[in-house]
Amino acid sequence: MKKTILIAILIAPLMVVTTRAANPAYDNASAYAYNAPAPEWVTGDNGGFGWGAWTLTPFGNAGYFVWDSTKNGNGLDDGIIGGVANDSDINTTIGPVPDQSGAPDPQFTDPRSWGMWANGGGSADAYRSFTGGALSIGQTFSMEFDNGYIDTGGTVGLGLQNAAGVSLWEVYFIGNNPNYFNRDAAGQVATTVPFGDEGLHVDFTLTGLAAYTMTLTRRDGNTQTINGALIGDPDQNIAQVHAFNFNAGSGDDHNAYFNSMGVTPEPGTATLFGLALLGMIGWLRRRR
Repeated sequence: MKKTILIAILIAPLMVVTTRAANPAYDNASAYAYNAPAPEWVTGDNGGFGWGAWTLTPFGNAGYFVWDSTKNGNGLDDGIIGGVANDSDINTTIGPVPDQSGAPDPQFTDPRSWGMWANGGGSADAYRSFTGGALSIGQTFSMEFDNGYIDTGGTVGLGLQNAAGVSLWEVYFIGNNPNYFNRDAAGQVATTVPFGDEGLHVDFTLTGLAAYTMTLTRRDGNTQTINGALIGDPDQNIAQVHAFNFNAGSGDDHNAYFNSMGVTPEPGTATLFGLALLGMIGWLRRRR
């Protein structure tokens, strides 16, 4: 009888964790969903696979579009400010397959990314939820962003939030600073990665119930890996992505771009078993 109870205790958390793990996912701005009636990005768009639909919430003087990410900053794909010449920055030309928006084949388009503009105190925010459940231990969220010039005090970046919209982690650039910032349980801390206008790649892996490792890599290879803890909140389940442009400034050179977002891999049995074991240990401690 005791063995039966112990097995039930072990399996129950495993079943819960399995249902809560995020589905594998990928999308980019070349998906069919962003084609009609013209390259666009609006609330309800849902290209690629494994993601919930976009929710876009502009405030004040701000908006959204789809365009070429090489047009911000100095407006050249020359690799001078943190990039590689003629690499198209973070643009894509072929959409994801399968594509839940209904496209049967890759979409061949001009190079493009999701864009945001914000000035005069305005802000552009974009939210997208994981499907299947929250990001699970061992899963990696990845995305690219490409800030242009940013006015003093303006901020461009991305983060991860719980279902209530509370930020649990963020990475961003604040205008008139030398380096990008990482924000987690330790607060806002400057990274070693300096400003660039040709894009960055972010890999965020959940390594514990509230622990993570994040690698921030500029297009020219300048990189830093950070191990940290999520910002404290009673709900630390990572449920959605938040991309933002707060008052970066006027003109094409100040636009912010985002692209190529994904979740990998599907959680393995060993990871789920480990979480189940943690759940069992926690249950036993509470019984004492």
